Amino acid sequence: MKNELKELYKDLYSGLIYDVMKFDLEMDNFVIPRSAGPIVPAWNFKGHVFGRAFTAVGEKTPRPDETVIRKMIDDLEEGSVYVLQANDNSRAHFGDITAKFMKRAGVEGAVIQGWTRDISLIEDDEFKIWCKGVQPQDSFDRWHITDYNCTVVIGNIFIKPDDYIFADRDAVLVIPGRLAHIVADMAHVRKDKEDKIRQIITETNASAKAIEQEIGRW
Repeated sequence: MKNELKELYKDLYSGLIYDVMKFDLEMDNFVIPRSAGPIVPAWNFKGHVFGRAFTAVGEKTPRPDETVIRKMIDDLEEGSVYVLQANDNSRAHFGDITAKFMKRAGVEGAVIQGWTRDISLIEDDEFKIWCKGVQPQDSFDRWHITDYNCTVVIGNIFIKPDDYIFADRDAVLVIPGRLAHIVADMAHVRKDKEDKIRQIITETNASAKAIEQEIGRW
């Protein structure tokens, strides 16, 4: 099931998926909003990540306690996308050691409503991460993971462990698990249409009106 879904989303991009969810399925509240950070790629990679949401939440704490994050690291799931609601702006909530653990476990990437550090090392490892930005302050004595595989809220989006995440340089989208196959199938229909329009533009001098008459709106 997981490999089949990953294959279905391999050639897609966020614009297609957005159009399906917004216009075909008439959905709202599935794009991580800019007001939540913004949450953007931390380095200039190409491509996307797709996988089941491996969610976590953190908060400021009065004393160091790494019990939960140690357990979480051992429970990381291959093919997932790590999604963290940090509830904090004072420290980095991610770094290259955590990224190495995640890459070793087969995690596809990380979406953090918070900050990271060690970005050059993370880039060297080619681990894709979306976050508010970078800062060097370590979180050890001020902030910790308090729960994981739980429902988290980023902006106005409730993200559950059975949701899927699709993230590229345009956006981070939250796809309900029950709709993941439907969204992919409908996106491929749109992609075939758009690819045909691209081919016509590249290979002919057809006018925009003629293309719309032949193919429809793009």
